[in-house]
Amino acid sequence: MSCPPHVRCFFDKIKHPEIYDSWYGPWNTVLAENFPTQEGFMVAPQSICGVIFFVVEFVVHPEHIPVFFVEVQPPHHLDHISTRADADAQIRARFRTLYCADVPHLQGISAMGTNFALYGLEEDIVCPLAIPRDGCISKDIAPKERWNWDVLGAGYGVLANLAGSVKERCVMLSS
Repeated sequence: MSCPPHVRCFFDKIKHPEIYDSWYGPWNTVLAENFPTQEGFMVAPQSICGVIFFVVEFVVHPEHIPVFFVEVQPPHHLDHISTRADADAQIRARFRTLYCADVPHLQGISAMGTNFALYGLEEDIVCPLAIPRDGCISKDIAPKERWNWDVLGAGYGVLANLAGSVKERCVMLSS
């Protein structure tokens, strides 16, 4: 499954790709497309210390349970070891922030422009496993290849399949 044209057009209209805010609307559209409100989901932009991220909550009245989230960075962050390491640390911190014992499976993606990396919490472990820092500042603890999916290409289908599996888990939560 490829990115639908009506979603792609939002990415195509980005005039200043170096600015974080340019990416929020298109990614919000991707999430709303894959987690529709009529199925009980709410995409809720969040902010911690000025960093915006999107949390998909499954609304089980009266609970709002986080089941998926996206951290968004501009595409030039892919080019630097330090910004990839920061993004990796941020997404791992977000798992700790959103962790809920009632929902042992939380999925997240780190997006840099249209590229994204998949992360998941399974049985109290965030995967992919963190590459330990060993004191060497040039060690790449968040390899560029981790962001190997492009939401405008085959990555859209990967994200849609992941959304489908999240939805299946939500059906079990509501029963």
